Amino acid sequence: MPAVIDDQPWPPPLPVGLRRPDGSFVIDPANNQPLQVVHDQIVLWVSLTPRGWASPAGSALFPVVLDTGFNDTLLMRQEQADAWVGAAEVARLPLTNRTLRVGQDFVDGRDADLWLWPNVPGTRDPDPGGMPVRLELPGGAWIAAVGSYVARDKPLIGLRLIRHNGLTVRLDGLARRVSVETP
Repeated sequence: MPAVIDDQPWPPPLPVGLRRPDGSFVIDPANNQPLQVVHDQIVLWVSLTPRGWASPAGSALFPVVLDTGFNDTLLMRQEQADAWVGAAEVARLPLTNRTLRVGQDFVDGRDADLWLWPNVPGTRDPDPGGMPVRLELPGGAWIAAVGSYVARDKPLIGLRLIRHNGLTVRLDGLARRVSVETP
């Protein structure tokens, strides 16, 4: 199986500001402050496109947390999607006829594909020459309404995404490293 995420380290115990590949900080649209990555958060870089696109060329990269406690595909807040994907691009994602219940909230699905960008082996940085892997989002991308609490401060990808796309995730807790392989 080819590794798309190769020996990526987990962040240090203290919070660190998350930087984009160009070195600028990822800004949290909720508070206009640099987005903080805390201990034991596995941050991956992805792009979102309408379902069926041949490539994510021209699509923005944004961070997600690999969360094995989230049992669906992709969950993010509307403010994050608008700021990091682009409001016009999000508007091009058609609504599905499905909703996801998260606590007392119902989140609408958007018909989309997620593109996982490979890392530079041994780092958390996306590989600028790497080829992203298209991942299907059964049910869609779940984008929570403005002001919703359900997606917290970082978008989540979960176990349904891993299972549906046949990914192998290897966690090395002692070395604090993660690898993700495609079938």
